[in-house]
Amino acid sequence: MKVKSINGQEFEISHEEAKRISASLGNPSFKSEMREFFTHYQHTAAENIQKVTESKEAPKSEKEVKEAIAEVIVYGTPEEVAEVLFEAMEWQTAYANLKSIE
Repeated sequence: MKVKSINGQEFEISHEEAKRISASLGNPSFKSEMREFFTHYQHTAAENIQKVTESKEAPKSEKEVKEAIAEVIVYGTPEEVAEVLFEAMEWQTAYANLKSIE
């Protein structure tokens, strides 16, 4: 069976693996564990953005993450820009996964 990843790449998986994945998606404890993981992932990314930008608070929304990117592009070093962009991607990945769990 072919499946497509979120970036469009295709993979072959067995029918048994597809059944296993399907069963785990309906499992409430699996959803809870995923929610906990991605909440922590997003929080850590936000804290890392806060450290680089030296903000009083970590970003809590997409708008605030974008503002941090804009700020570091104007005032930051190349290393700081790279760090905030990377953390912003992690923040957005967590956000998207949390939305998909809902």
